[in-house]
Amino acid sequence: MELLNQSKFGKRQEGWVNNMFNTYENHTHNHSSYKKVDVHEHRAPTDESIRIYEEIKEKAYNSILQSIKIENNEFKCNAIVYKDYCSDKTSIKYLFLLNNKKYEGSIDVNIFDAKDKFKIVSKLYEQLSENISGELLKTIDIKDLI
Repeated sequence: MELLNQSKFGKRQEGWVNNMFNTYENHTHNHSSYKKVDVHEHRAPTDESIRIYEEIKEKAYNSILQSIKIENNEFKCNAIVYKDYCSDKTSIKYLFLLNNKKYEGSIDVNIFDAKDKFKIVSKLYEQLSENISGELLKTIDIKDLI
C-alpha cells in the first residue's frame, strides 16, 4: 500500500491506495456545527442561607400556631372495676364529663388481663382516649385545617 499524496484536483488527501484492487479509502472528518452548552452551577447552601431558611420556617410555624383558637376543655372521670361472678367476667364501668357533657360506657376485660392492674388501667386509658379524641374531632371544622 502506498500513501496517497495528491488527488486529481491538486489537493492533498489523506487515505491509502490499495494496489491489489485499485480502490481508494479516504478518511476525512469535518465538523462545522457548534452546540451551545449552558452550565448551571449547583452550590451547597451556605451557613447564612440556612440560618435565613430556619428563621423563615420558624416565623411561618409561629404564625400558624397563633392563628389557631385555643379553648379550655374540662375533663372529669370516674371508673370502677368489678367482677361479675355470674358470668365470671371482669368489667370496667366509666363515666366522664367533657365540656359539661356526660359520657358513659363499659369495657370487658379478658380473664387473663383481670389480674394485672396495669393492663386494666391501659384498657381504660385506650377507651377513654378514643372517646375523647372522637368528641374533640367532631368540633373541628375541616375548612380550618385546609
